Amino acid sequence: MLQQMPNPPVTLEHMDNAIKTLRSTLSKQQIKVKERRLPVIVLLEGWGAAGKGTLIGRLIRNLDPRFYTVSVFKPTLTSEE
Repeated sequence: MLQQMPNPPVTLEHMDNAIKTLRSTLSKQQIKVKERRLPVIVLLEGWGAAGKGTLIGRLIRNLDPRFYTVSVFKPTLTSEE
């Protein structure tokens, strides 16, 4: 049987280094997407006050603002269908 070993505590320094590495990777990937002109669409759907705005803020926090556009679409009214 395998014995479960407790995970060693993660240090703040380790987390800071990991975040720096991930931000660098994200930046490089954004540039590759832009250079290759790859379209990327992220759709979020949900009820009002469901946290979509918070999620969008978290998603775009570390993105280069030259590379994305945020668009909001309202549902069609029954009279417009």
